[in-house]
Amino acid sequence: MNRKIGILTFIWSVNYGAKLQALALQSVVSSLGFECEAISYKRKEDSRIRESIRHLQSGQLKRPVRELLLEAINWKRTWRFRNFTSQHIRLSPKTCFSLADLANRAENYDAIICGSDQVWNPDLTGESQLSYLLDFPNKSALRRIAYAPSLGNDTLDEKWHDTFKRCLSKFDTISVREKSAGALISSLVGREIPSVLDPTLLLSREQWLKYTSNVEITEPYLLVYSFGFPAGLKILAERLAKNKGLKIVTFHKQRHYTNELNRYPNAGPREFLGLFSKADFVITNSFHGTAFSLIFKKPFFSVTNKRGIRLKDLLTDLGIENRIVLREGIKDALFDDTEINYAEVDKRLLMLREHSMNFLKNSLDKNDACLPAK
Repeated sequence: MNRKIGILTFIWSVNYGAKLQALALQSVVSSLGFECEAISYKRKEDSRIRESIRHLQSGQLKRPVRELLLEAINWKRTWRFRNFTSQHIRLSPKTCFSLADLANRAENYDAIICGSDQVWNPDLTGESQLSYLLDFPNKSALRRIAYAPSLGNDTLDEKWHDTFKRCLSKFDTISVREKSAGALISSLVGREIPSVLDPTLLLSREQWLKYTSNVEITEPYLLVYSFGFPAGLKILAERLAKNKGLKIVTFHKQRHYTNELNRYPNAGPREFLGLFSKADFVITNSFHGTAFSLIFKKPFFSVTNKRGIRLKDLLTDLGIENRIVLREGIKDALFDDTEINYAEVDKRLLMLREHSMNFLKNSLDKNDACLPAK
């Protein structure tokens, strides 16, 4: 009988990167010969309707009404995410809503993998952080594995240090997505912590093309994928679009650019992949926007601030840190738009992929001799 592996991540988040990294990790673990499923764990943020009803029952009005309106406005996008999940991701049969639920569900697995994405960023996880640290009594046969979780930045509030130290001491193997996080976690647990690739980068371009939906765009375009609408990013996008004779395509609901061709606010994961695969240039401030620019071998710039370690670590490892644009002073900056040597990038990516796959294989191996010493 195949050993059964559970993956604990932001499986219900309506976010392209969160959904696609979960799919990628499940695909890779399954390819190694394990029976694998994503644990259906819902944070309060993932249960907007459920939480809104609870707030209404307690006498609150303003907040639940706002939440329900947002749910109604975004119904098409939400439906596409749920449809993608049902088609491509194997979920646990029972949904967990609490740490106690997770502890009970853990009895069904030989190992649980926490990650990837920012599951160790308390600013995002809030009161659910203990769940993503598997803070429940140890089941003797359960292996606890951290694969590429991110802290979201290069620091962790000191109030969390003791909690992370206590919980991570129970983990059999730990890796992180960013090198800076590795140094911090290493100082807490007293062992070397390797950095590994985000799961999306473990799959090839050809593998991702199987999940794309064809987007009907006949003109060349510059794709903008950004969180928020930072002024510096707009300056860069419009300057490049003008210089390259491209029109702009975005995921925003409203028109923000003078040279827009189209907007896709209701795109699901398939449409997201389709838009990246056909883009002629990409401007993004997102980690996964950068990852899929690399996967589809697109010319791109990643806009970040001076502390943008999530992008800096990855692009430095690939030898293309010149694709990082600091949003501070972007108006007067000169950009190195030389062609990306993807042959060299792929060589480096292949080595990082091999290192990451070895970590996963060894972590899932029952033979403790294959694992780093605690």
